[in-house]
Amino acid sequence: MIEINVKDKIIEVSKLLDELDKYDDSLSNLLSNVDSKICDLMHLIENNVLRTNQCYRVIRELHKLRLERRKIKNDMDLIQVFKFEKNKLLNIENRKFLLSAIGKENKRHQNAKYINRVYTEEEIKKLIGV
Repeated sequence: MIEINVKDKIIEVSKLLDELDKYDDSLSNLLSNVDSKICDLMHLIENNVLRTNQCYRVIRELHKLRLERRKIKNDMDLIQVFKFEKNKLLNIENRKFLLSAIGKENKRHQNAKYINRVYTEEEIKKLIGV
């Protein structure tokens, strides 16, 4: 027979849920901060003539911020799925459905590809010199 400390497991689950809630509460501020940084860099580009090495550093920073922003947005999506489906945690038979919904959302994120709104693929290739 497997022995577990029920009290400790309940405390552990409670702490994990608290951690998720705190992270969820922080996501909009994190997103706003990243968006403000991106805006600052866009204004830097707009208001200054930058040398090649400066452009490279700005683009590298924009790239880092966009990846950070994507992670925040993906986490927001996953937490929304969790919130919608969390009642399934209560029944052991339904937990697999919650995990499946989280897995589907995560897979959607992994397979997502941005589609240009205005620029054609040819225009992008010409812009970057490919």
